[in-house]
Amino acid sequence: MVAARGWRWVFWINIPVGLVALVLAVIAVPHIDRQPARRFDVLGAVLLGVSITALVLAAGWATSGGADLPVIIAAAVVAAVGSLAFVMVELRASAPIVPLRHFANRTVLMSIILSTVIGVGLFSVVSYVPTYIQMAYRTSATVSGLVPIATVFGMLVSTLVTGWLASRSGRYRLFPVIGTALAATGLFVMAALPPGLPLWVPMAAMAVVGIGTGAFMNIIVAVAQSAAAREDTGSVTATVSLVRQIGSTTATAVVGGVIGAGVLAGLPTGIDPALLTPQAMQTASAAVQAEVAALYSAVLAPVFVGLGIAYLVGVVAALLMPPGRLADTLEEPAPALAEGTP
Repeated sequence: MVAARGWRWVFWINIPVGLVALVLAVIAVPHIDRQPARRFDVLGAVLLGVSITALVLAAGWATSGGADLPVIIAAAVVAAVGSLAFVMVELRASAPIVPLRHFANRTVLMSIILSTVIGVGLFSVVSYVPTYIQMAYRTSATVSGLVPIATVFGMLVSTLVTGWLASRSGRYRLFPVIGTALAATGLFVMAALPPGLPLWVPMAAMAVVGIGTGAFMNIIVAVAQSAAAREDTGSVTATVSLVRQIGSTTATAVVGGVIGAGVLAGLPTGIDPALLTPQAMQTASAAVQAEVAALYSAVLAPVFVGLGIAYLVGVVAALLMPPGRLADTLEEPAPALAEGTP
């Protein structure tokens, strides 16, 4: 019975949460009149799925050494060819799954880039932070959870505040500029932190990352929706969310491979990699704990720097975003002119 109460039980929390979401979807979502049926872009969806899967596998294998070079090259070729075929299909599809016309709108394009930055810069590393804190700061699993909690709390507060400010003024460009700069600063601080500092230091640094990310995470979705025509609201929203997931999935594979390869290469002599767990380190000697803590700090430092650079790319994208105001209503489609009307 005790063995059954392991970490797998954490997934059961999704069941009551999912049931609540299902009930709300049934009783709270407003009814929408049935729209004319459109042909689903099956070929585009298949090509997109194949391309993303091949890209994630190639990125993960290349950074972790999980496959031979010919296999990695083959996966990269599949990703490249699949992406090219996907673009060709989307250009011809009557109802494309990712309308490429969105990329011609600079406001929407910058929103898409900023959404990708969030996936790459934050979501790719947040799952590795608790293990890093356990190893580098020698804490328990429960205590290490305080760092991602600080990140999420910072995101929550800044999302509410900036959403309120943007709704009152209609101005939005300043929030992604400040937010990306704050998040980059927090990640650079994380890269510079030596092991052994009080836990509140990395908590504060990751809270800054959360505050910066939350400052524009939801606003860019509203900005993209406001810049698109009414009939494109659904597709532009899906595109902004899709690129965030692609960035997160691909970057997670890369970050995981880099961490795994770096730890394996620098592991002190005499330590079995299969037994390198936070629980095992708590029973190890003080010297071994110090070596492992220094190793994890050294391996994660360039990762934090790389993710900080991703946020600096977001700073550039935010500065390139055209100034404007959020629309109070969605743009109506232009009425069709009668035949023969000049």
